[in-house]
Amino acid sequence: MNKVICGILALILIVPLSVRSQKLLTLEECIKSALQNNWTYKSAVWGNKSAGNDVWSAWGRFLPRLDLSFSNNYQDSRLAAPRVINGQIITGGESRNYQGGFNASQTIFDGGFNYYNLANKYSSKSSSDYGLLFNKQTLIYDVKLSYFNYLRNKMLLEVQKEVVKRGEQQLKIAQSRFELGSASKSDFLKAKVQYGQDQLALVQAENQVQVAKANLNAIMGQSVDQDFDIQEELGQTPMALGYDESVKLAYKNHPTIRQSESDLDASESNVGIARSGYLPTVSLDAGRSWSGLSLGDFRTLSDNDRYWYLSLRVSFNVFEGFQTQTSYLNARNQVKIAKETLEKTKSDVALEVKQAYLAIEEGRKSISVAEENVQAAEEDLNLVQEKYRLGAASILELLDAQVSFQTAKSDHIQRLFDYNLAVARLERAIGR
Repeated sequence: MNKVICGILALILIVPLSVRSQKLLTLEECIKSALQNNWTYKSAVWGNKSAGNDVWSAWGRFLPRLDLSFSNNYQDSRLAAPRVINGQIITGGESRNYQGGFNASQTIFDGGFNYYNLANKYSSKSSSDYGLLFNKQTLIYDVKLSYFNYLRNKMLLEVQKEVVKRGEQQLKIAQSRFELGSASKSDFLKAKVQYGQDQLALVQAENQVQVAKANLNAIMGQSVDQDFDIQEELGQTPMALGYDESVKLAYKNHPTIRQSESDLDASESNVGIARSGYLPTVSLDAGRSWSGLSLGDFRTLSDNDRYWYLSLRVSFNVFEGFQTQTSYLNARNQVKIAKETLEKTKSDVALEVKQAYLAIEEGRKSISVAEENVQAAEEDLNLVQEKYRLGAASILELLDAQVSFQTAKSDHIQRLFDYNLAVARLERAIGR
């Protein structure tokens, strides 16, 4: 008796602990995890940082360039026979020479190259920022897609469990009627086959739930075997925005439109870069150098051991095989292409909003119809099941009613899934 009581208490304590050990996630928590851990998005973040580094490089072209140099020349020569040079006998030996200096160069005028290059890098950085924002919104949409798909498969699993439970009851009724002689063996076998098919469908539904969970884990950037669960169900979230307001918000906030505008600015600055090739370049160079036979000489350098230099250089490109002209014409063509790309992007965004908005409207209407179908199919199934129990309906009518009920519930779940996905697409289109 004491063992039984201890076993019951152990079950009471252990079961709640196992339930609590499973992590429950909300949609917001899944999105947060994906933004922190998704490998593709993290790579995009690092790529965006590289674009920021290019801006610093462009600023650096406005500053002078400073170079320091130092060299140590060592020579070891051995003569086969002594030589007399300037009255001295030379037999060879070691010699060292040290040289050092610094040089400063500054571009005074480059035809506007540095200015347009800086503008180009800023535009490219802006384009990269909007590209990263689009990657973020796409990742959020992918998380919602996987999250809703997991919810859908969980709800379909519950439907299939209910179908199996009803199928078991129907099989028992068919078997009882067959044993009493009020139903044929064929009716019993049909019920048995249907029950077996329902069990196979249950196995498949359970597998779909696990696959959907693994997909959501992968999107969140964690192990596909990570255990968690969600307690929400697919619902009908209201969308208060009208179509015209949605289009205005999309034109204002959609990152691909902003990115195309930045790409257009970058193309226009490339025209300035190419045009600078027609203009002269003016630069100033200055420096100083030292030389000595030992390192100590650098502390007591005389005027003979050093020299200064200052130079002003002007260069003008006279002819280089039409390269400047070709670059300039190509840059102008790229501006035209960027303008067309911008218009196409706006059209694509408008189409995305239109499709999502129409899908939401379709979902609103179809969900209510699907709910009515579920109620009617459930009522019909209960009636046919009772009639079959009383011998007033055939097994085929019962199986048909069961299929209709299952189809109605599955269709209702699918309509909820499509509606939530359409809302997610519209939110992505308007920049939310």
